[in-house]
Amino acid sequence: MTITSSSGDATSPPLVLGYSWTHEVRNIVHPLLNTAQPAVTLRTGGAKRGTLRLFYLNEADALFAAQMHTGLAAFTILDSDHPALAMRYAVVGSVSVELDPSTMRRWVVSVDFQETALVVVPL
Repeated sequence: MTITSSSGDATSPPLVLGYSWTHEVRNIVHPLLNTAQPAVTLRTGGAKRGTLRLFYLNEADALFAAQMHTGLAAFTILDSDHPALAMRYAVVGSVSVELDPSTMRRWVVSVDFQETALVVVPL
């Protein structure tokens, strides 16, 4: 897996510990007078939103990945082993770094993301 930022930086974590996402369902339910059956306006689902958990063998690589994800950039994931992971995203929420408690030498970077087609960077 390779994660590339729109500013040109890239990181390749040796392992992805977690990749979870949800789609917001945006249907609208309208209660109707004098009936138990509501009307529903169907709308397309939202973009993926979730968390990536990236494993790094050393502190320097983990801190680089965290710093890269806190800059003004959009990101692209490409993974030849898992094509379903491919997406363009922006960071939302937070980026966290933790020392792996079982080894006390390995590092985990967690990134909250929102899939996107277009990212506008303020001037």
